[in-house]
Amino acid sequence: YYTDNLTTVDTTKWTVNGSVTATANGLTSSSSSSGNVISSVAAPDGNDYDVRMTVHLANPAQCLGQYTVYARAASNASTYYALTASSSSQGSQLLKKTGSGYTSLAWIPSSCTDGMVLRVLVKGNQITAWANSSAPFTTTDSDLPSGQPGVGIAYTSADTISNAMLGPIDHVAPPPINQTSISSVASYHRVDLQWPVGSDDANGIGLGGYS
Repeated sequence: YYTDNLTTVDTTKWTVNGSVTATANGLTSSSSSSGNVISSVAAPDGNDYDVRMTVHLANPAQCLGQYTVYARAASNASTYYALTASSSSQGSQLLKKTGSGYTSLAWIPSSCTDGMVLRVLVKGNQITAWANSSAPFTTTDSDLPSGQPGVGIAYTSADTISNAMLGPIDHVAPPPINQTSISSVASYHRVDLQWPVGSDDANGIGLGGYS
């Protein structure tokens, strides 16, 4: 429902916390306390949504900063769920911040690379995170039932958040594929399957994966 390359910060769409700078390559910050922007755009499903960001590394061989995607965040980022990646952690942390302090919900193995995508989906008490991977991690927590999505970056003046995407929850399942249209060919070492391309409704988010 909203996409931004963050080459400028539209303060009618984002609340700015800390120190961030919009550049031609996206949002950056050299502040040691994470600069972030929290969305003020209303999500179609209220407090349920999908937020993802793409990170651009100035030096693809070196990951220097800390990169965070937020969900259910207060406008001043005093409370939130967050998925954070950095060079020092050798992975990503799924965190919760409340008035009582920080709680680690999970540590997710991940790599820090140019084009890295961090993504969090919140629906009810379910939190699903993707840390630069197509494999999701899901947990549940009920402490933060409301709040907005956001993105943040720290400890680097060169790396940037080159894209932020806020998406609705997809409530409509795509139509099933006709079973008679699926064909298979079996050989000694493999099985090949083929079926028509599936379709999705106009508000769908596309294929999540096969299992």
